[in-house]
Amino acid sequence: ASILGMGLSSRLFQEVRTKRGLAYAVSAHHNSFKDTGVFSIYAGVLKEKADEALDAILAELKKLKEAEIPSEELERNKRHIKGLTALSLESNSGLASFFVGQSLIEDEVLTYEEKCRLVDAVTVSDIKRLANELFLASHANLAVVGIGEDEKLMELVTGFSS
Repeated sequence: ASILGMGLSSRLFQEVRTKRGLAYAVSAHHNSFKDTGVFSIYAGVLKEKADEALDAILAELKKLKEAEIPSEELERNKRHIKGLTALSLESNSGLASFFVGQSLIEDEVLTYEEKCRLVDAVTVSDIKRLANELFLASHANLAVVGIGEDEKLMELVTGFSS
């Protein structure tokens, strides 16, 4: 999620917003639970640019599946994740969320330092492997607000990659 859409230097922000000017907002998120999870991408796009924006987003997913990311990009994103986590722990509510969330979702509760070690252990090949497991047409869902049915959008998603 960090590589694709968490921050101004993320791939989706750079490609969809900065380079192509297709969206004001574009981001990627993940939520993990004990037995399931969700990976989502959000883009605020004008109706006239929806097809092109979705095509650009899917192209970035395909790049992540096919090519290994540069190690410098992975390291930058690791620092970003650890920094955001550290900042979130500065408030009582953030600290509570960090520990309570783990106790509800995971089998063990880790310290910030232990979480950082897990982040540091992620490799370039881990990212590529996970992208190939997650980014499949059979796993894709599309929610569109305000456009109505659009056959081109559905065709882009269902033809993405099986």
